[in-house]
Amino acid sequence: LSSRFLSPAEQEALNFGLSFVPTSIYHSFDVKLALQKFFRLLKLRPHFGIPPTLSTTDVQLPHMPSTWNPPGPLDPFLASFECLVLRDLDRMEDSTYMQQWPNLQPRHWIALASLQQDTSIIIQRADKGGGIVIQDQSQYFITLELQDSNYTECCFEKFEGLHDSCDPVKSA
Repeated sequence: LSSRFLSPAEQEALNFGLSFVPTSIYHSFDVKLALQKFFRLLKLRPHFGIPPTLSTTDVQLPHMPSTWNPPGPLDPFLASFECLVLRDLDRMEDSTYMQQWPNLQPRHWIALASLQQDTSIIIQRADKGGGIVIQDQSQYFITLELQDSNYTECCFEKFEGLHDSCDPVKSA
């Protein structure tokens, strides 16, 4: 259905199916950095008196350097929460769970990235048989417009008499 040529690697990647889930690439540094930012945010809330029900987008915090942490004694519940999360993260990194082999080859990752970035095509499940359909985006939108106009015409024809009987101006 599409005029786009698929490379052999793209065809192989699509043959895995749309329900295939590739193993994620775990970056320990990124996870620990995100956790440190989260812990900092948890410490800033009580320091500035922000209630837990407000989101950070509701309240503008004063601009602080990114490494600034509130001074003073730490809330014991926050301290134990941070300790437990970091301990669990260390255990998880040491476990065999994090030492999985990737289930995609690098060429498949590249092929999936190129398919994902190509805005000229639409990839979706086939209506029948469980296959995959690749359609040009323009053709896909034309099909959607036809389906929408057919649906609209069908509904208005069925309910045309109902609108007249419910209109207080026409019934008076």
